[in-house]
Amino acid sequence: GSSLGGASSMNTMSRPGTTLGGGAVAGGLAGAATAGGKSTANLADAQPQAVVALDASVHFYDYGGVSGFSGQIETVQAFDAPNFVSQVLNQPGQNKVLIIDAGGLRSGMGAVFDGDMANVAVRNGWKGVIVNGAIRNSAQLSRMTTFGVKALGTSP
Repeated sequence: GSSLGGASSMNTMSRPGTTLGGGAVAGGLAGAATAGGKSTANLADAQPQAVVALDASVHFYDYGGVSGFSGQIETVQAFDAPNFVSQVLNQPGQNKVLIIDAGGLRSGMGAVFDGDMANVAVRNGWKGVIVNGAIRNSAQLSRMTTFGVKALGTSP
């Protein structure tokens, strides 16, 4: 599975090069994320081996029309694979947040999320996405008043 704020994901499914899971996240990327009524700090204390520390210089920027969003999470690893991200967002979102690990910002890596995907996500009931990588169509995304997007940056 994957982890966010020390909370391990549940219900993990695998396919070559990708993982999907479910957990909980509140308040976007920072703040008092809880899972099962436990704070991030308490979860980290209980399972220190499951904690993944992020580089403090990494900053996620707000690109969606909503800067604060929360919900159960689904995670997907999609290095340069926007088609797979689209497949996931075409499923019922049930007020979830999709966490996309696109490998960060590296030379030659394209965007894995865009405005058209956001429209599909909203139509299917997703609350937002957090992208460890690049997005595109940031102007279109900023006009979406009910959907949150956090990402490391943009790519044409």
